[in-house]
Amino acid sequence: MNAIEPKAHRLFRQPVTAIQNDISEAHHLPGFIYTSPDVARQEKERIFMREWLCVAREEEIARPGDYIALRIAGEPVVVSRTADGKVHAFMNVCLHRGVEVAYGAGNTELFRCPYHSWTYGVDGKLIGAPRMKDAGRDMSGCELPRVRSATWQGWVFINFDAAAPEFSEFIAPLEQAAPWYRTGECRIARKLTFDVACNWKFIAENLLDWYHASVVHAGTFGKYYKLGPEALPAKLLPQGVSVIEFDNRSRSLDPNLPFPKLPWLKDASVFSGKGAIFPNINFWSGMDSLRMWHLWPESPDKTHAVCYILLPESSFGTEGFDAKLDQYCNYVEQVALEDRGALESLQRGVASAHFVPGPLSHLELQLQHLLKHYVTVMDFDKAASAHAA
Repeated sequence: MNAIEPKAHRLFRQPVTAIQNDISEAHHLPGFIYTSPDVARQEKERIFMREWLCVAREEEIARPGDYIALRIAGEPVVVSRTADGKVHAFMNVCLHRGVEVAYGAGNTELFRCPYHSWTYGVDGKLIGAPRMKDAGRDMSGCELPRVRSATWQGWVFINFDAAAPEFSEFIAPLEQAAPWYRTGECRIARKLTFDVACNWKFIAENLLDWYHASVVHAGTFGKYYKLGPEALPAKLLPQGVSVIEFDNRSRSLDPNLPFPKLPWLKDASVFSGKGAIFPNINFWSGMDSLRMWHLWPESPDKTHAVCYILLPESSFGTEGFDAKLDQYCNYVEQVALEDRGALESLQRGVASAHFVPGPLSHLELQLQHLLKHYVTVMDFDKAASAHAA
């Protein structure tokens, strides 16, 4: 790095792997992890092209012919549903020149490349390639490159890596640790999107950071949590997954809940649950609703965040539903706005030649768990050893 090393106390001068120390001795990651284009390229290769990624709700492709075209870390993908009810995922790159054959979302009987009119079924199989027979080319049996897919609790997951573990193995720890996250019994109430000028990991960390809640969110949800010097009641699971639950001992009831209790929490007096799925998913349950955040990197300093708000079918009949949903979404947007200023300032701060990573608080336990796995997956241990040698 070209930056001049600041004159900082050695408490703050720590390597990347210092995040893996016991939390009483751990330090945050250095700034280049959030600003370097080289790191971003490695993240694409080692994380986003290898991990199971949640990309949509099944209800967004509910009918035969429904599809969504996405770009994940720059890779164009289509997720669709065929007449037999199956969900398919394949690369959105024409077999001829690589032009995208689908855009946005909708319903169709076939995909047609806008460049040379090659056509594909909703399952990605090549139907027609004009004049290629005249060129002596046999295109029978061709199809767009497949991407692995799976469904769980109403969500669609994909994985670009043919050698990755089975989805059932991937999701098993979460199923056992968060039985209250019953999104399969809900549907979308609204889908919110946010573009934030910061690295995707900062948002992932922030959504697990209880240290900032009483400061940044003092006027919203922060005032309902009773957090002190005690260890967080978090379940730290394999592969960077974590889950935390709060009851009436550590959380008071928000009096402004607009919807009825979730049916499976009808006997609970107070409940709030939260967790993370590596790399870019954060999920939450309150007494009346569920949410899931998806964080998509667009560049080292830009993230597209999507928040699904989910409710059980019974809540959609609530009197004054539309007004209450608007109230709820305004609340979510207010909380996101509270975070935005700090997150974008974080991005500017770590780019400074004088930034040095500070020590962790005990309230950053889930954040640390996620980053420990991130550092392992990115193989920074090996890089640090090579640099030391």
